[in-house]
Amino acid sequence: MSVTLLDIRTRVLEPIDAIEAISNNDDAMYSVAEVNRYVNEGIKKAEAMIHNIYEDYFLSYAFFNIVSGTSEYQLPSDIYANKIRTILFDNGSDKYVVRKHKHLEKLLDVEIGDHYKYLLLNKAGVGTKFKFTPTPNFSSNSTIAIYYIREAAKLETDGDELDIPEFADFVVLYARKECLKKQIGNPMLLDCKAELKEEGQAMVDTLSTMIPDQDYTLEVDTSFYEDFYNTELL
Repeated sequence: MSVTLLDIRTRVLEPIDAIEAISNNDDAMYSVAEVNRYVNEGIKKAEAMIHNIYEDYFLSYAFFNIVSGTSEYQLPSDIYANKIRTILFDNGSDKYVVRKHKHLEKLLDVEIGDHYKYLLLNKAGVGTKFKFTPTPNFSSNSTIAIYYIREAAKLETDGDELDIPEFADFVVLYARKECLKKQIGNPMLLDCKAELKEEGQAMVDTLSTMIPDQDYTLEVDTSFYEDFYNTELL
């Protein structure tokens, strides 16, 4: 079942009787933009926990649109911290992994016809670029695939859908907690913090069982989760 930004915002505010207190005016108790910001902060918090425990939850792929004579390309727009899992070349007759250059002096030995390798370059005023060596001498939008770890999508319009729906409750509770901070003395804040901590543990448990392991007894490092709650939520 899809969960939209409007759904989340409604769930955030209904239990604290704040639906009527929200508007597009900056002087309202809660502005739409403010609650949306809290929602997206909650998504980023959940995203950080997911990446730390089981980043393959966000495994995605795309094809480079290769143009003959062009060596540099943009990375996927939703890539997380330039995390590349692997790059595969497959033109039907030749199949191999496109490796990263580990020794820059080897660039002096690159020749046309070599298997493709790549570099990540971060140029001032340009940003990160993906560079193939040797320069491709073919054009194709389905020959070289990049498998990478993506970001969680930011929600901007009411119809935008949460792409970590299993963890919608965490996002809702995080945003509600931030809203309740504005209601000084509201006893619901402590209850919300407690619920958020429980939901965070449920996230850890869910992600732990997603980790590929035949007997499901893999030890999971939850230190990030513990530090997160000791410093961010309480």
